Amino acid sequence: YYIEQGLSSYPVVFGHEWTGIVRAVAPGVRSVEPGDAVVGQTLVTCGACGPCQSGFRSACLAHQEVGLLAVAMARTITRHVDVIGTTETGLELARALGAERALHPEEAADDSYTVVIEASGRPSSVAALGRMLRPGGRAALIGVVNQEVPGFLPSLLTMKGLSVHGIFHGLDHYGATAEMITAPGFPAELLIDRVLPWSEAAEAFRLLADRELQRPKVLLDLTAMR
Repeated sequence: YYIEQGLSSYPVVFGHEWTGIVRAVAPGVRSVEPGDAVVGQTLVTCGACGPCQSGFRSACLAHQEVGLLAVAMARTITRHVDVIGTTETGLELARALGAERALHPEEAADDSYTVVIEASGRPSSVAALGRMLRPGGRAALIGVVNQEVPGFLPSLLTMKGLSVHGIFHGLDHYGATAEMITAPGFPAELLIDRVLPWSEAAEAFRLLADRELQRPKVLLDLTAMR
């Protein structure tokens, strides 16, 4: 797409969400070898700033599918996973990925969960965290809510002893995540709507923009570029 639209030229460095097979390595490289399947990190860090030196590289000073993937990954470590959503298509796919129950927001009972992962980025979802979590519960905020949150009661954080974790980026967890996704039995294929040749990249973007997909991901096959 970038080549055809004149936005880049060869040699091109791929950006977000690419995978590949190592064909050759430079002298002295020991971390990978030809034939290895690899995935690229989407952040390039400086290695020198305060956050990098303290092990928090995702905060380097140099620079619908998330929720479904969270369902599938949570099922690898616990038997009981509920998903809360607003679209029937998404709820149905969540059941296929292993959710025990698929609920609408009004169906989620108070004090029901020890851990909640908020991936929608909706203010109403963040506002509901305090009531849904049990005392001592934890919430992970993956969705980005860049506005005020009506109905959010900070007192519940204190009185119920809740913990809220902001998840900016999983840069240091790519290896473990890749192993989990590629492990036998992980239903990654349920997240993929279709695979298109790289020459149809424009069509892939159109499908995503027009929301004409039953599943959240479109993959591009780059093998014809060899």
